[in-house]
Amino acid sequence: MKGVYRDGVQELLEESFLPCINYDGKKYGPGKLSVRVDRDGRAGVAAVRLSGELALPVKGATPGKIEYLLYLIEGVPYVFVDTAITYPDTP
Repeated sequence: MKGVYRDGVQELLEESFLPCINYDGKKYGPGKLSVRVDRDGRAGVAAVRLSGELALPVKGATPGKIEYLLYLIEGVPYVFVDTAITYPDTP
């Protein structure tokens, strides 16, 4: 995703849809995201699922997870976002 554009003007940056964690003075975001099309738009609704891990470079830390479901509905000029985030556990 390169961002959100309307009439050729960028409204949101690509990182606008992704969370980040400030830890020890640095920002950490999800690594590689997997992308799955849940609905292809034929019934008037398109949905794309983005999921991935949030890992911190800390020995013994348990990675967190993110899952975003982005919806576009025919005739509606908005993006709907359903989000589930589990933040990493650190020792």
